[in-house]
Amino acid sequence: ALGEGEARDGEQPAVAQLYSRPAPLREHLPWLLQRVTALKDSFGEAIGVDRAELELVSHAQDVRHITYSAGHECPWHLDNPTSSFNTIVLLAEPGEEFTGGVLMMGPNDEAVPLSSLRRGDAVIYSTPRTEHAVTRVDSGERRICLVELKRRDLVEQEAVDAEAIGVEGSSEGATGEQPVSVLERCQREEEERKRR
Repeated sequence: ALGEGEARDGEQPAVAQLYSRPAPLREHLPWLLQRVTALKDSFGEAIGVDRAELELVSHAQDVRHITYSAGHECPWHLDNPTSSFNTIVLLAEPGEEFTGGVLMMGPNDEAVPLSSLRRGDAVIYSTPRTEHAVTRVDSGERRICLVELKRRDLVEQEAVDAEAIGVEGSSEGATGEQPVSVLERCQREEEERKRR
């Protein structure tokens, strides 16, 4: 039997993921895309990003629903450096639906715990510059929705480049990458960060 807060060996957070497919988000959850876009615009303006640049950052490159169960965590890492902004929306109520699982924003030697987040709150951050982690979930299930926003022109160029070299798919289809668990990706990124 597992003790409270222990994960089974090899057990990973559950990830439901759409690769490079903003259409389902626009169609099924337009309110979420509108909220994420509004956050991106206000945050971008606050940090001095040019309006024209913000208009280009409109492609929901990666949309994930992630469930962290008891024992799961995500070590310090940086997200995809080709993206502009990521938004995390908390879908579970801390203290009621899960304990632990605090989002930490870094760098890790100056970590800031975002322990006041409630269900429905969102955090947006500059993807290539912001280290972050999730502490171990002690009990229950921590559920989030992650929306990665990328520059539309970069996505279009990637599709042209892929077509030129004969890679199947397009910016509306799969990236060709094999799905990787969140923990594996986090661990790989942490190893890369430590090497730098």
